Order: sequence, then C-alpha cells, then structure tokens
Amino acid sequence: MNKLKNFADLGFYVDPDEGKERQNIMDLGDDYLAALVAKDKKKTEFKCRPFEFFYEDVIEKPLNHDFKKSLGEETYEAAKGDAESSLNVWLEFHTPEVTTVFNWQQSAINFCCEILKHYVQSVLRENLIQYGDAKKEKSLFIQVSKIQDDIKEAGNCLIAIQDSQNKDKHRLKSGRDGKSYMRRPDKWWALEITQQNFPIALQRILEAYKSRFPQGVPQSGTKQQTANAKQWR
Repeated sequence: MNKLKNFADLGFYVDPDEGKERQNIMDLGDDYLAALVAKDKKKTEFKCRPFEFFYEDVIEKPLNHDFKKSLGEETYEAAKGDAESSLNVWLEFHTPEVTTVFNWQQSAINFCCEILKHYVQSVLRENLIQYGDAKKEKSLFIQVSKIQDDIKEAGNCLIAIQDSQNKDKHRLKSGRDGKSYMRRPDKWWALEITQQNFPIALQRILEAYKSRFPQGVPQSGTKQQTANAKQWR
C-alpha cells in the first residue's frame, strides 16, 4: 500500500474506486515506479527548453553553446517548435518506437532545415540552390554536403535519413502481372539509418557553429537572404 501512496504523492492520479488498476499499481516494482517518475520529470524539463533538451538527448552530452544567440530569435523559435514536435513523438532518441519512426523523421528533418538554412544564408552568405527536381529539403542537404568543411557530413547524413523516409512515401509498385500493390514500409531499416546518422549530423552542426560563433554571437544575413528564408518556409 505504501507504493500506491507514494505513486499518488508524486502527482499521478489514482482512482480509489478502480480496485484492479490500484492492485496493478501496488504490484509495480520500485524500479518501474522510479522510471515513470523520471519520465515525467523529463517531460517537464523538455517543455521548458525543448531545443536544448532535444539536441543534448541525441548527442548525449551538453551543448555548451547558445544557439539562441547564434541563430537569432526567429530561426531559434522555428527550430524549437520542430524540436518539441520530435519530442512529442519520441521523448528519448535512444529508446525509440519503430512504429512512429517516419513521424519522428519529419519533425527532425524540419529541425535541421531551420538551422542549415541559417548556416547557408546568414553564415556563408550564400543563396539557397535548387538541385534538379529535388524537393527543397533535399536540395538544402545536397548544398550543405558540398560545403568544404566538416558540416558537409551533416548534409550526407540527412540525405540518407530523408531517402529512407522517401521510400515509405513511394510504396505503390507494379507487379509482373501488371497489377499495382503496396510495398510494406521497412520501418526497422529506416530506424537503423536514423539512429546511425542523426547524432553525427547534429554533432557536425554543433561543431560548425562553435567554430563560427565561439561566443554564440548572432550574424545576420542580407535583406535578400532573409526574404528567401521566409519564402522557403
């Protein structure tokens, strides 16, 4: 009964009329209860600082960089919203749910797009390039992959992640009999690609910003670049 009392004291709702559920709670081990409390604490923390929480969770170490200063208010807030969307799908990157991998990928890709647009336009002072019939996100990653510094690895990693996502969007195939059928999405493969590449991408982006902005000082682009960034969104 002490476990039940502790569970309620920690802020979780316990209905005294639901005897079966109450018994299940009483049967929970201390480790499981501690895990629930830790998860609840993480949810509270990420709502206070979603950008930093998301980034640090993926790379598994402190940022030690003020992205709010180096990105500027507008880009930081846009990326923060994408970070929160990602965390609402997976609270912890390293304990993912394969069933939601494609939803998580999209929010994570959007997060990186906001930062990389800033890097290309406001740091390198270059305009965004459209590569053939590639969509805007893919074109951005291709452009970053051609930059002659370590951040190009982030571009390559994000291309790999987006390619695994795009295969899910093109599942309608034609069989030898001429009939169309839906290919089952390979979520496990997409998850493996994501787990391998996303931490590297964020680490390379962080290194690039620390190199360019040792003090996290923002650098604004030209008026045309700012207009292009808003149109890109």
